[in-house]
Order: sequence, then structure tokens, then C-alpha cells
Amino acid sequence: WYQRRVRGNLKAMLPACESFHDDLWAWFKTLVDQRVESELCDGMLPGGYWKHTLTPDMIYDTIGKSKKCDGLYHKLQLHLISGDMNSLLETVSGHLVSASVSDKRFLCHLLLVLDLLHPGFAPEVLNETRTLR
Repeated sequence: WYQRRVRGNLKAMLPACESFHDDLWAWFKTLVDQRVESELCDGMLPGGYWKHTLTPDMIYDTIGKSKKCDGLYHKLQLHLISGDMNSLLETVSGHLVSASVSDKRFLCHLLLVLDLLHPGFAPEVLNETRTLR
């Protein structure tokens, strides 16, 4: 019911958000609502109707700094969604040595999939994974 009651009102949605994924949804729901209303009301909305016009980069920066974005997987999700492959590689490189066995396995598989999709993707990080035990 929150979605119907607080449509486009981020301040009203955020208190109901309990997790990182809830926050991510609320921010992007507001972004979509802003864009839809701007298109539907093209030229009819007064200047400054939206207090802040959201952008994906603004959302990633805000959510990335929140306390809810506390784990490796949250950081990787933000980097993948935003397409920030340099930050993704930095995060992976920073966690490869100290990660648990299951996290190392996941990170290696992630890099292999990305390399399959984009051949030549980060060969230095892929070489680093070959020396892990």
C-alpha cells in the first residue's frame, strides 16, 4: 500500500525501507515517477516543481554512502547497475585475498562471466585470481 500512498515522495517512503534493496527501490521509484510526470505534464509543471531532480549517479552516491550499503554484495550490485567497471574491479581486487572461500569463488565466477561478455576484460585481475588458493 505504500507504493500507492507515497508515490514519488521519497521522504515518505524511506522510513518504511528496512533494507538496502528497499532503499534502492524507493530512490529509483521516485526517479521513474519524476520522469513519467515530467513527460506527461511536459511544460505544464512550474519551474522547480521537483525540489531535486534525481539522476542515477546521485542515487548511487547517496545509497553507496548509507549504512545499509555495508557489504561486498551491495557494493558490487551498485557498481554493476551503474556500469562503473573500474570501481567494480577495485572492489574485487581489494577483497580477493581476504575473502572467504565462497566469496572468492563468487568473485572469480563474476570476473569470468564479465570476461566472457567482454573479452579482454581486466586481464590483470583475472591473472591475480589464478594464484589464489
